Amino acid sequence: MRRFLTTFQAIDKTDGKIKTFISEWHLLAISWEEAEILIKTKYPYLTLRGEYICEIDEKTNKVEFSINLN
Repeated sequence: MRRFLTTFQAIDKTDGKIKTFISEWHLLAISWEEAEILIKTKYPYLTLRGEYICEIDEKTNKVEFSINLN
């Protein structure tokens, strides 16, 4: 399964303006296309933003995370 970044819009209580926030949980799907279908059918309030990528260096076991934005 691949892990995708999602965002949503809500009113910020500090200033009353609509802002975009990163969702606290990650959408799991087999492909970008499946993630789009899940968003449309089950989570219409979310916007699909990108895919999480994790790389592990074999020599140092250092983990690096990045987000592949579309």
